[in-house]
Amino acid sequence: MLNCRQVTELACARLDGELSALRRVQIHMHLMICSHCRRFQRQFKQSQEVASALAAKLWVAEEDAIAQVINSLQTQQKPSESKPGPSQAPPEDRS
Repeated sequence: MLNCRQVTELACARLDGELSALRRVQIHMHLMICSHCRRFQRQFKQSQEVASALAAKLWVAEEDAIAQVINSLQTQQKPSESKPGPSQAPPEDRS
C-alpha cells in the first residue's frame, strides 16, 4: 500500500489521468483509510480547478486587451493615411 507522501506526490498525475490502473487502485485504497489524504486530494483538485478558471479568464482578458490595442492603432492610422507623408510629397506646381 502507498504511504501519504507517495499519494500526495501522485496527486497531479491522478487528476490528469496519467496513472496506471494499479496505481489508481492503490491510491483509492489509501484514500479509503486516510482522511488527511482525502482532504488533501479534495483541496488539490479545487485549487487546480480555480487555477484553470483563472487562466481562462486571464486569456480572454488578454485577447480583449490585444483587440483594443489593434483597434486603437487602426483608428490612429486612418486619419494620417490621408495626409501626405515624407515619401508622399505633394506634387510641385510647375506653372
